[in-house]
Amino acid sequence: MELTAETLIMLVGFVGTLIAIASPVIKLTKTMAELTLTVQGLKDSLNDIILKNHDAHKQMWEHNRRQDDVINDHDRRLTKIESKFGIDSDAMHYGALHTDERMFDET
Repeated sequence: MELTAETLIMLVGFVGTLIAIASPVIKLTKTMAELTLTVQGLKDSLNDIILKNHDAHKQMWEHNRRQDDVINDHDRRLTKIESKFGIDSDAMHYGALHTDERMFDET
């Protein structure tokens, strides 16, 4: 086989074309692998946040339920005391005191 200038130019052109095509493909493959790892890390982090958020909400609702139980117990005890002393709970609507407004008149 004879190595002529034309054959040498074609061989160099072919190798140059292979390098020109292979280099971006290799870089693209590397970038895609890194992005895949990054996205997987983000998915794992998001799943962790979702689980922690669920647990936090569960704790808050449990605390809310316990507070409701305490408030209801307190309300039952107040109702017993009011009925024992004959206090009309409607007259004490949500702690609104009915004061004699004449005390505040400037006479």
